[in-house]
Amino acid sequence: MNIVYLTTSYPRFDGDEASIFVARLAEALAKNVESVQVIVPRDSSEIKLEQRQNLSIHRFSYRLGIGQGLAFGSGIFPNLRARPWLVLQIPGLFIGMFLSAKRFCKGDAVVISNWILSAWVARFLKFFSGKPYAYIVRGMEMKIANSLFGRLLFSFAISGAKKVFCVSETFARELKLLFPKYSSKILCIHNGVEVSIPTIQESSQFLTEEKITSEKPYLVSIGTVIPRKNFEFLIDLFAEGLAKKFRLIIVGRLSDQVYVERLKEKIKSVGLEDVVLLKGEVAPARIPLYLTNACAFISASLHEGIPNALLEALALETPVLLSDIPAHRELVEDGESGVIFSVVSAKEAIVKVESTLQEQAKLRERASRAVTKVSQRDWNTTAKEYLVHLKT
Repeated sequence: MNIVYLTTSYPRFDGDEASIFVARLAEALAKNVESVQVIVPRDSSEIKLEQRQNLSIHRFSYRLGIGQGLAFGSGIFPNLRARPWLVLQIPGLFIGMFLSAKRFCKGDAVVISNWILSAWVARFLKFFSGKPYAYIVRGMEMKIANSLFGRLLFSFAISGAKKVFCVSETFARELKLLFPKYSSKILCIHNGVEVSIPTIQESSQFLTEEKITSEKPYLVSIGTVIPRKNFEFLIDLFAEGLAKKFRLIIVGRLSDQVYVERLKEKIKSVGLEDVVLLKGEVAPARIPLYLTNACAFISASLHEGIPNALLEALALETPVLLSDIPAHRELVEDGESGVIFSVVSAKEAIVKVESTLQEQAKLRERASRAVTKVSQRDWNTTAKEYLVHLKT
């Protein structure tokens, strides 16, 4: 089998964390098929073609200028909200992906599309080449699917797909309710997770580099710094009392400058400049260091698919403190394998979070139970599961 792999985001250089989970799936698929051709927009300074064993990466141009484009950054939908005029780049992105992918739609090729725009391209490729396609639903897309406009977008993509894969059980259930006619082709395949456990020496060096001491341990939150991640709520928790004993390190892309400035102003207004650190983007290989040396991973996110940072935290047995959303409840049971708190009121949430952090032994015990949720997940197993369904 030859796979044509469509995506609007993909790592651009060694150490880039942009949609690293999309790349890990592509690399795992490449180990099990004849070839994988990755079709992705060019962002800046990438070479046009990259080769890695059975995997080739083809980057196409779709716009003029060197500023932030529609792809990459915070993601297509956040980019459109911040800069609505980028909608003018959609035709170029669509046509560029279509033309770049079409030349590979031969023989036994199967198309896998990540996100809705890629799924539309795949639908047109099927019309012109007859090649089947699968659509992987990710992240923010489920919020869009619940609108009338979203239903129209999804209906076109789903109706022509051979399979529709969701990364969470919650997504799969919601899609089946929205599109009962196509429920038989909607499946859940969980993302894989593979992490390397840092050595004592690596951790020691990390703590020295980050100037972290036992007197002021830290909580870590990982994810692109955008509004739906709800970092304001975490700042409120620290302002309500967590700052007395802990620091907060926020790791993730700072591409939404308006939101980042808002966070900085909030941090300054509550006097937490020395407590809350906006670290920015770090190489994926360093994420385990931030997780294993933290007192806990914390997320106040308002909406998620299946957050990969949480999967990694669970795999590394890092205690987790999570907002009460379906994606978090799918992986963690409150009081059993982690702690889930409401984001309605910081004054109420702080009571639960603070009392939990005082019981580090219990936190670690829950973390050791949580690892069973992800112990059987790896990218090679995930890739093979995709292939089983694509072959039937």
